[in-house]
Amino acid sequence: MVKSKFLIGAGILFLSIVSYGQDFNNYIPLKSFGSLPEDFTILSSKKYEHDKQSISKSDKLRDRKAKDEFYLESNYIIDDILLSGKVLFNDPVSSYVNKVADKLLAGSPDIRDKIRIYTLKSTAVNAFATNNGIIFVNLGLIAQLKDEAQLAYILSHELTHFTRKHVITEYVEKQNIKKGRGAYRDLSLEERYIAKNNYSKELESEADLFGLNIYLKSDYNPKSVMGVFDVLQFAYLPFEDEIFDKGFLENSDLIFPESYFLKETAPIKPDEDDDDSKSTHPSTKKRRIAIGEKLVNISDEGKSTYLVGEEEFIKIRKIARYEMARLYVLNRKYEQAIYHSYLLMKKDPESKYLKTVIGQALYGLSKYYNHGEYSEVHTSFGDIEGQSQQVYHLFEKIDKPELNVLAVQYLWSLRKEYPNDEQIDLMLKDIFKEMVYKYFSE
Repeated sequence: MVKSKFLIGAGILFLSIVSYGQDFNNYIPLKSFGSLPEDFTILSSKKYEHDKQSISKSDKLRDRKAKDEFYLESNYIIDDILLSGKVLFNDPVSSYVNKVADKLLAGSPDIRDKIRIYTLKSTAVNAFATNNGIIFVNLGLIAQLKDEAQLAYILSHELTHFTRKHVITEYVEKQNIKKGRGAYRDLSLEERYIAKNNYSKELESEADLFGLNIYLKSDYNPKSVMGVFDVLQFAYLPFEDEIFDKGFLENSDLIFPESYFLKETAPIKPDEDDDDSKSTHPSTKKRRIAIGEKLVNISDEGKSTYLVGEEEFIKIRKIARYEMARLYVLNRKYEQAIYHSYLLMKKDPESKYLKTVIGQALYGLSKYYNHGEYSEVHTSFGDIEGQSQQVYHLFEKIDKPELNVLAVQYLWSLRKEYPNDEQIDLMLKDIFKEMVYKYFSE
């Protein structure tokens, strides 16, 4: 998970329930609703002035300076995130996640009142807590979850970072390590680097264990916890691993050579190497073992995997997955967008939204290929595991004229199906002109 020196990205997943009336064939992207929360409206300078009042005069001078620096910089960084346009509030997903937090902390209203939870439009499988009680949960995390209880445990992990003040504690300690103060005075640069990582791992392990204590006080099923580490271990993979149909992008006028498709894709090889010396987090294997030992004699009697509701969870996860398709295009991860949309179209083959995402991805690949910048958006198939490798292999073998023809044909069929869609029309006209001028004008 991503971590900065101001924000701890410690948790790992988050889940929400979304609009009950969402028509997935005509999906409408998530939007925030209602008045802006105070987190968005209070000036960073005001937040800084408030926070620095908490600095104790009994602290060492160097620690007081480090805390003051932390409050100044972290508030501006958090506000950059809040005002980035990527944060959702009062939307179906954020509302669902907050419902899960309500269930998790039903016996601790004092803690619940101190935290605010928002959804972040990011494909990363991550969640993170701030020092002032905000928890951000990425859509990419929600898209990978298997059940509601997994989300609850991840929230427990993030709550621990907040309640035990890990964010500011880590910052102060790392400043001491960086500047070689106290016990770190005689360490080499390499030893200081290792010390920083070790300290981060200590906090992550603490968040795992104390988070488990929070979780076990709730009515959520302890058996779901171990599944969180599966989500983490396979976070780099699509949400499912299904064979990519060779004929998905073909038609009677466009058939790709057999050489464009692999006879076998690379197997998924779980990496559970114990060597985490260069990481800020303990290895997934170590975390799995440590938590597993705590759960050996824990009963699941009277506990539930779903407290808000299984139907809501499934709807929210599906919304998150739909949002991911669009985010992949916006991030120029076109091949991921195509395979991801392909998986979703298994259940929703008539979704205009998903068809359009694929059209946008083909358009983007063609434009970058035409302008000699294909490496900016194409990932070598050799770096990919699982069935999605087939897509990356196809777009590595295809040449520029073929890719342009594929994009034009696909967009042409979309325009015939949706003649009043201006975006589809503009993409088709643009790539058609480019194809004619570059490859067929002589």
